[in-house]
Parts: sequence; structure tokens; C-alpha cells
Amino acid sequence: MTFHISPTLNTEDRCNLVSLLFANGGRQVLLGAAKVIITDTNTFPGWETVKPDVIVVTPEWLNRSLKLNSIQPPSGFSPDPRMIFSGVVASSADLPQGDKEIMRQTIVAFGGQWREALTKDVTHVFALATKSERYEKAMALRAQTGMTILLPHWFDDMYNARRSIPTKVYEFPNPDLFSSKVGISSLALEARLRETGNGTFFRTLVASDKALDDPIDASVDVWDNKVVYLSKSLELHDGRRAAVESLLRTGGAKVLQISVSQDSDEMAAARSCDVFVTRYRDGPAFGYALKKGKIIGTLAWVLYVAHGGKLSSPLDRLLHFPIPPWPAPGFSEERLTITNYSGSVRDYLRKLIELLGGHYTPTMSAQNTQVVAASADGKKSDKARQWGIGVVNHTWLEDCFLQWKKVSPGASKYTHQAHGVDWSMNVGECGIGPYRFKSWEEEQTKRTPYDHQTAATTWAETIQTIEAALALGDVQSTPPADSYHPGQQSPGDSERFGGTNTSVRDAMEAITKPKRETASRRTNVFYMATLVTLTKEQTSALLMLGAKLTTRPELVTHLVTSRISKTLKFLACINFSPCIVTDEWVKASIEEKQLAPYLLKDPNGEQQFNMTLEGALRRSKQHKGTLLKGYTFFVTPNGATDLGLTRDVVRAAGGEVKDGFPTARSKTSKTIVLSQESDKESWKKYPGLKIYSGELIYQALLCQKKLDEDAHVLREASG
Repeated sequence: MTFHISPTLNTEDRCNLVSLLFANGGRQVLLGAAKVIITDTNTFPGWETVKPDVIVVTPEWLNRSLKLNSIQPPSGFSPDPRMIFSGVVASSADLPQGDKEIMRQTIVAFGGQWREALTKDVTHVFALATKSERYEKAMALRAQTGMTILLPHWFDDMYNARRSIPTKVYEFPNPDLFSSKVGISSLALEARLRETGNGTFFRTLVASDKALDDPIDASVDVWDNKVVYLSKSLELHDGRRAAVESLLRTGGAKVLQISVSQDSDEMAAARSCDVFVTRYRDGPAFGYALKKGKIIGTLAWVLYVAHGGKLSSPLDRLLHFPIPPWPAPGFSEERLTITNYSGSVRDYLRKLIELLGGHYTPTMSAQNTQVVAASADGKKSDKARQWGIGVVNHTWLEDCFLQWKKVSPGASKYTHQAHGVDWSMNVGECGIGPYRFKSWEEEQTKRTPYDHQTAATTWAETIQTIEAALALGDVQSTPPADSYHPGQQSPGDSERFGGTNTSVRDAMEAITKPKRETASRRTNVFYMATLVTLTKEQTSALLMLGAKLTTRPELVTHLVTSRISKTLKFLACINFSPCIVTDEWVKASIEEKQLAPYLLKDPNGEQQFNMTLEGALRRSKQHKGTLLKGYTFFVTPNGATDLGLTRDVVRAAGGEVKDGFPTARSKTSKTIVLSQESDKESWKKYPGLKIYSGELIYQALLCQKKLDEDAHVLREASG
């Protein structure tokens, strides 16, 4: 039989599997020729291309088949994380017939198997008490087969959580379930996370700067000569970029160096690489990489792979795969606090909250909307019930992240709190799962409530156009050398396009120029609206005139608004010097059947904000979206009215936003701390930091002027 072993398994496990296969007549082959794929994930490299008749199983399938000297049914060993009972062969010692039948049906439906008799392949035996003949038989067999005898509560908790839960507190002869003290110390938790391998995940996620400095095992060729491209969305500055590239090369990767100034350049990079590392699942380069089956992950995933020594699937962990560039709908009003989760697990949950666009509060107040609790017990949980605040476990937060929207917290799986169970141990094990180009296209349509096709259509057309340009330029597909530097020939250089002086940009011009000559400016108008509501009829009519609605500030040529303001869209778009027009532009354009000039005039707004619109737009043409380039803004818990808004507008101007306070190592001359008086107590730990209000950046963006570091100061630095 021909087998393919997934590269997502670590080196030691792969070697052991190869030895077992060879000793038993198996033959290892490439993915396309395999009849059986052995993997620890259902999103292994090339998963999209596997035919339905190919068997996909976990390594346990091979181990158990050899141990029992019998080929085991593949359906009982699925790598799909939704199959929570995969690898489980269950039986019962003394359960009532009705309960037993429900368990049998559920376990089989979720990837496990059931046996009426206590056969030698049984792994789990459910019992309520120790006084039964079958219980005694199971205990006798335990030493021979390693089967686990446990309370049926484990089944209940697994099903309610839809997550894997350790069996230890449920196990006979002395189950600790009803005597365990919920929660463990932070130090004990970190030790247990290291034992399970999750310690590397949390360390590389919440302490990425330290992970960059820590040494890795140079003998492990984890990247196997793959070409890795670090997207411009990562916003890596020179020192940090050099550290990441060094880490990649030490692990056997080739780092693609290419000058990127527009979408077509990044598409060329996506075409030339094996691994595309980016922050957001957004833009034509991401869509192209996804469509072509490239491995796509985040910087946190790169660090995890480097320190974990195995090429895990980015789709197996929520923060290892890029996120949408917009806050999760419905989540901006959430004010969440956390209890009974500690250490790096707590930091991870806080990160999920902030990325979703919600607000994390260290302490609880009546303003909180939910308490994320590892247990129903505890002061915060008790107080929450008194105040009518919802109490949920971490699976609600992970599901909100997975679906990228606020999920109703009322489902039993979110409110279920198993007594005596340490929920911290399965935090972070949730993943995105299979994600295809179609999934991304559907996701794009949800970017705005009033635009159901423009975003997806725009990206699909952009990808198609640039892909055609790349094909016309005859881009070579051979991998680049270990590294490309400015001045060397790179995948973006002219020789990569058929040996002529034609670049991607030239090829794009060749394709689009005839269209411009016939369609004039129609294909070049993209607009966004703020403080103005456009009807579906108006957006459709504008589309017929060649004006397309977009959600990307850098594409906007026309911003429709009623006045000068500090809304997210206004502050983001002004970085790219669009025409700022009123809704009369929409009405007149539709009536005249051609795009008309109706520029915004707002003398009251100019006086209020001490600026002129003409001057701001003139300066933005000079900055070209780089006004805040190089700046990192640290935001305290209450330092921004809307952290998601602040993050988006700063990114649109080339800056970066982080939460908390900077370390001495990370602080530079372009490090700014934004806060509010309500966070004043936390300032005391950082006397050497100058503290500003958020108005510092909002005013700078609105006027398109450099930061006035003498204004909007809440506290001067001391010492």
C-alpha cells in the first residue's frame, strides 16, 4: 500500500512512521500517488487536491492497526478536529440502556467507535460505580491494553464543549472530578502547557519579541528549502525584519526579497513563493496565494514553526492564519473581563478580544457585557450573576473569532461549566479549518451591510487582471536564491518577464490601456461614503457610470460625506488625497448620466478643526499614506474610545498600534503612548514615558500634518 506522511508531523514522528511502514511492506510516496495519507491535521499541505477515495487518517490508525494485527476502520481515526471522539473505541460497564444508546450514537457520529463487548481494542470504558462484573474485568484488562475506565461525565463535557478534554479527573479507581479544586496557579499552568506542547504556542504568540531572540535548533530543516515571502502588511522595520529573516534561514528557508509598491508587485511575490506570510486575509495577493494553494500564515505561525520544529498547518490555530482587516460585526460594543484563566492563556484570550474589536477590562464593573470564566465559581462569576451579566467559557470567544462576528452567547456549549475540569488546558486548540478561495469571496461580501458584491467582484477582477499581466510577462516559476537584495535580480526584476525590459507594471499598462482608451475614466473611480447613507438604487446607478463602491481607503478616489469629521472612513481616506464630495455629487451624476464635480465646502468644519481641506489634501498627496510611517502607538485599556477604529486609521497612515505599554527594548523615538485620565494609576509604573491623548493622532491625520508632540499631553516624562 502507498502512503504519504504529512510534513506537519515532527521529524521524530515522521521517521518512526516511515520505519513502521517499511518494516510492514508499506511504501512512502508523494501526495498525488498516495492511497493513504497519515497526518495530524485535516489541512495538511495539498489538502485541497486530495481525491475523495483517498484514506486520510491520524498516526494512531497505523499504530493501532499494527498493535492489534488488524487494519482498523479509517473512519474511527479522522484528523478532522470536529470529530472529537476520533481514536476513541468506547464501551460501557454499568450504564442504563437508554444512556448507553445515546452515547453510542453520538460517539460514532463524532468520529469514534463503540463495542458492546470488552474487546482488546477498547480504549475507554464508562462506569458509574466500582461494583460490577464488567468494571472488574475492565480494571483487569487495563494493565494489558492501557484502556481508560472513567465517568460518563467526560462524554457529557466533551460533547457540550465540542473540544477535546483530558480524562485525568474522570478516571477510576478514584475520580477527582467532584473533589478537585477548580483552577491552578499560573506557574503550574505554564508547566503543564510546556508538557502538552502548547507552551510553545503561547510563548511565540504573546511574547513574540522574546521568541525572536531565543535560539532554535539549527539541525532541524523545518522549512525544507521553501521560499518564504514576508508581506508588506506585517510592517516589519529593519531590525525586526532582519531577526525574522535570520530565523527563517536558520530553519532552512529561502527569503524572497522583492520591492513592493503596488498590488501587482505583491502578486508577483505571491506567485514566486511557497509560503505567504501576512497579517490580513485581504487584497489580491492574498487571494492569489489562496487560489494557487500556497501555504499562508501569520508571523506568529512562523515563530511557532521555528521553535516547535515542525511545519504545522496555519489553519490549525486561530491566530496562525490571517484575520479580516475589519472588526468583527457586533463586537465593538462588547466590554469583557476574564476570570479563572491565568498566565499566557489569559493573555491569549485578551488578544482575541482586542483583535475582534472588543474592549478588555482587567476589573469588572456594571458596564461589562460578558465575563469569560473557566469556572462557574469565583467572585467575578458570582457578582456577574447578581448584576445580570452573562458568564461564558472561552469557547464562545473562540467561536466569535472563528465566525468573525458576535455569536449569541446563550448556547449551552458557551454557558456550560464543568465542575473540577481545568478548561485552561484546551484553550488555543481551536483552528480555522478548511478555508478555500470561495470562503474568502463570500467573506468579502460581508464587509459592509450595504454592499453585497462590490468588494468580492473588485478583488476577483483585480486578481484576474494582474494574473493576466503576470502571464503576459512570462514570470518564471523557478525558486529564487537564498535571499534577494536591492540591486540583485529578483522575481520582480525585468529579466523575470521574458528577458525584456517589461515589468509587471508595464504588462499591466499593456493590458489595461486599451480599456482606458474606450472606457475613459470609468474603471478608475472608487468611492466610499461616511455620514451619508446611499440607497441600493444609487449604488447600482453609480456602478453603471463606472464608479465602484470600495471598502479599501487606499483605492478611494471619491469620498462622499456631508462635512469634515473624525470618522474612521474620513480619517483613513484622507491619507490618500481623494476628491471629497457631497451627496449632491451622487444625485447630479445619476441625473446627468456622467460623473459630476460637487466638491465639499465646509467652512464651519475648517474653523472647528483649525485646518483647511484644500491644504490637508495637498499635504496628503505628498505623504501618500505614510504620514505615520515608523510610528508605533501603544494604547492603554481606556486609551481609545474604539481601539479597532484607532488601529485602522493608524494603519491607513502607515503606523502601527499595540496595546499596553512599551518595553525598554521596544521603545524608540517614534514610540507614542495614548491613554486617558481613567488609566492614570497604570502610568506610575512608567515614569519615563510621555503620555498623550488619542487626539494627538486624530488631529494630525485630519490636518495631514506631522504629530505635534507638544500638544494633547496628559503627562510629561520624568527622570
